[in-house]
Amino acid sequence: MTSKPTGATAGVYVKGYIVGFIPGKVISDAEFALPATVKTNIVIADSPDGNTSATVLPIALPSGSIRDELNLQDHPEYFHKEVTLRGSYEAYFGVAGIKSVDWYSFGGGDTPVTPPATGTEILNATFTSSNDGFTFEDGTLPSGLTKVWQLDATYGYMKASGYNQASYAVEAAYLVSPVLDLTGKTSATMTYRQAIGQYKINGVNSYPTPGFISYAIREEGGAWGAPVDVDASDLTYPSGKNFTSFGDAAPIDLTPYAGKKIQVGFRYHSTTELCGTWEIDNVKVTAK
Repeated sequence: MTSKPTGATAGVYVKGYIVGFIPGKVISDAEFALPATVKTNIVIADSPDGNTSATVLPIALPSGSIRDELNLQDHPEYFHKEVTLRGSYEAYFGVAGIKSVDWYSFGGGDTPVTPPATGTEILNATFTSSNDGFTFEDGTLPSGLTKVWQLDATYGYMKASGYNQASYAVEAAYLVSPVLDLTGKTSATMTYRQAIGQYKINGVNSYPTPGFISYAIREEGGAWGAPVDVDASDLTYPSGKNFTSFGDAAPIDLTPYAGKKIQVGFRYHSTTELCGTWEIDNVKVTAK
């Protein structure tokens, strides 16, 4: 296993045996036995047997046909099967990995997945070592809370929390994208990965209720539009302190803003009763 890349290299081919999956937050959480408990990733290795977290390459499975057809939860028959994949070589689970897979093949007579039509990539924020042009608008914070959004440079993602030795009420705190120039474009899509943790109702792990995690869009220099709730119900809910498990979020259709310059804001809200952590990674915008 190689060290974590400092950037992303698209169109990289890798081959290996599907030997497991990662249900947690870091590569050391990799599991090498069935049944699989997540659909969002697999790990591959040079050999089908005798693997450890130090000998594997993690592979993110994007939502859609590739995830549906490759995940071990639905397809245990692929355990220890050799596969070739194409994707972006970049940091994943804190080490070298493959994201944005757009093609795979089991070889022989198998029919490879046809890569989706691509446009111009106008944003690729991996948060590996910087904010990648994103800014924070935390608004007026309650006494005892100095920030909501911040970069976690150790693992390479953005995270928001209203907790600091106690749960605080945060009306609306935004993680704001750079200005996205969609002039001359007819369509655009934003994709990202997310994780949640520490959302509890009466001490029981829960998912954010409507209004707690959302996104909003504004034209350059304008006001935020109405927030749109983000669905986190398909995420594997974490346990204990190992409380992150990333999954692909539903894409955001930016086509209604084609021809304009806009910003997207990930909007965090909390109360003293419901105050969790929301994490964002691998934000990409492609336009045509």
